[in-house]
Amino acid sequence: MEGTATTITHVFTDIDGTLLDSAHRLTKRTKDVFAELRARGIRVILVSARPPRGMAFIRDEAGADPYMICCAGALILQGDCIVESKAMPQSVLTRTAEAIAGTAVSLSLYRGMAWYTPRLDPYVLAEADIVHFRPRVLPLKALMDAKTPADAGANKIMLMSSKEVIASIYPKVREGVGQLAAATLSKPDYLEILPPGVDKGSAVRDFCIKHGIDPSKIVCAGDQEVDMGMLRFAGVGIAMGNASEGVKASANRVAPSNDEDGLALALEDLLF
Repeated sequence: MEGTATTITHVFTDIDGTLLDSAHRLTKRTKDVFAELRARGIRVILVSARPPRGMAFIRDEAGADPYMICCAGALILQGDCIVESKAMPQSVLTRTAEAIAGTAVSLSLYRGMAWYTPRLDPYVLAEADIVHFRPRVLPLKALMDAKTPADAGANKIMLMSSKEVIASIYPKVREGVGQLAAATLSKPDYLEILPPGVDKGSAVRDFCIKHGIDPSKIVCAGDQEVDMGMLRFAGVGIAMGNASEGVKASANRVAPSNDEDGLALALEDLLF
């Protein structure tokens, strides 16, 4: 791709399975590559299904841009300030709870900077270790009865369980939320419920429109189904070696895996 190194202005990258290795670490090689990108005036923006507090410490360690696209596109922050927020009607939580009743599914709700859950089960505790903070525990009824405007409920609801259980509830959850929300997998054992029309691809697209960024001059990198929209949108879409074949097919480059410094290697090859 002749001339790419001189035309790329922004890199939008997923975090888990892409930027970080399987132990959720940011390697020295990746940090060195990001430092070189900064020196060349290329901005790196994190795009993740994670909530803001689960991204900020990575942004700071990586030396990434102050902007972050969080909750798979439902929230955008500049520094510590929320500059855009898209939320679901409060009834989506009730419909989701009905769809998973009687199953071994862990529920988390994200609203603004806050994370709520009815109980600290093993899935929630494992997620808390990854994102470096714990949620506030509130009974499910209290979460459903929360007095919020009809259009200002959760930015995201996340369901966690075994991949078999998640696969079994996926159709029922999707049917339950109907047109009020969209359900998608961020991992085989993580089911994300988001405001309609919200995904990483649309968030990156809208960000580029708002900030006058030419899509042909951006790189997007990811490894999961929720990343496919932004990989297709970018001038250069990089799928990780650990991604599924479907994700790889949505990109125009495939990097080594996240445990092989794949993102750093791909960016070095592309831009340096």
